Amino acid sequence: MADVITRLYQQFDPVRPLGAHEDNLYVDWQSRTGVEDIKRTAVRSVLLAGDAPTTTLITGHRGVGKTTEMIRMKVRLESGEGEAKHFVSMLRGQDWLDLDDIRAEDIVFQTVRQLVSDLNNHAGVTFRHDQIKEWGKALVDWLKTAGIDGGGDWLKISLSLKDFPAARDDFRAVLRGQLPTLIDTVNERLLKPAKQQLARAGTRGGIVVIVDDLDKIRPRAIADRAEVTNQEQIFVHESELLRALDCDAIYSIPIELAYSHAQNDLVTAYGARPLHLPVIALTSPDNQPSPEGRSALLDIYARRVAAAGAGNAAVFEDDALRDDVLLSTGGYVRSLGTGMREALRTVDTLPITRSAVATVFNRLARDMRRGLEPGDRELIDEVAASGAESDNPAFFRLLRSGYLLAYQDDGSDWYAPHPWLRFDGTR
Repeated sequence: MADVITRLYQQFDPVRPLGAHEDNLYVDWQSRTGVEDIKRTAVRSVLLAGDAPTTTLITGHRGVGKTTEMIRMKVRLESGEGEAKHFVSMLRGQDWLDLDDIRAEDIVFQTVRQLVSDLNNHAGVTFRHDQIKEWGKALVDWLKTAGIDGGGDWLKISLSLKDFPAARDDFRAVLRGQLPTLIDTVNERLLKPAKQQLARAGTRGGIVVIVDDLDKIRPRAIADRAEVTNQEQIFVHESELLRALDCDAIYSIPIELAYSHAQNDLVTAYGARPLHLPVIALTSPDNQPSPEGRSALLDIYARRVAAAGAGNAAVFEDDALRDDVLLSTGGYVRSLGTGMREALRTVDTLPITRSAVATVFNRLARDMRRGLEPGDRELIDEVAASGAESDNPAFFRLLRSGYLLAYQDDGSDWYAPHPWLRFDGTR
């Protein structure tokens, strides 16, 4: 039994995105519930535009499944899906960028670095190495003058410079001076021949870059620009940099930015609306049960139970308790993983009892409520009653933190408090 609990615990990892071919675990709940399939929309945007570069923005709560969906966009574009195949370079931003101290030039630099590396290592595209090194010589030379050993290759520089935070702004100043020339050079002398080499090898659709994790950038005010946040600076005011490469690009962006007053600015800057991945709706806006949403969440749960080899084991003492646990997540898949792990590490044997669930979820609710600030409870009650967005600036903080959950259907957007805020263990 302990082995089954261990396997279940591992299957309900709340922070691990699904791999490209984990079809046994993947549930295409967007199609099942009738909301927009952001995979299809993003891929169609690239295909319909032809040779004209597009930029697609993806948003949603952290842990709602954006990375999993972006990985599947990559697979669809690479496979061609009846159209020409594309070469896709995917950058996990948190691996290379300090998301608490980031600018648009950082993103572009690391995107180029990842793209060149992927073209060399995974597509057989060849460049003159001495020529590429020469393009970034000024960056390497600056590092030497600053006493930082960046090696001799600018493509191996980590712009986060985590060991030298005081040097970041100086390095960015050098980078900003080099970036226009570097981008022009990359577009003309790297991307253009790369597309030609790829086409001769059968990948005729072009090149796409996907940059994930940018939704994790936390908002902060910019000291010398009143009422402008770092998020707006990067994604709105510096959008030309993010659109500068002569290839298609897909970026994740913070949910509080996409849902804020800046949403129209984003449409203007990129020529398309951000694509929203909502939480799975377990009820309708008027609080009626949604059979499709509940079935999809149950399927997500059941697939992980089956993958753990626990298909014949009674995980909960009865199906009603299991359903209560699923409903308590509000359809938020990360909360499903978190809640299941909390319950599994509390028990020594299966099935999980109702008293164990009450203990665990009361603890989760207490911890969640502890993070509320003065006035938050009143705002949460207001949103619970109206289901609508609030003008209160705290709304976006609560949305970012998952206290308030964003839902969609074909007709409307609506919002609701996370059910754990109101969990009292009596169900």
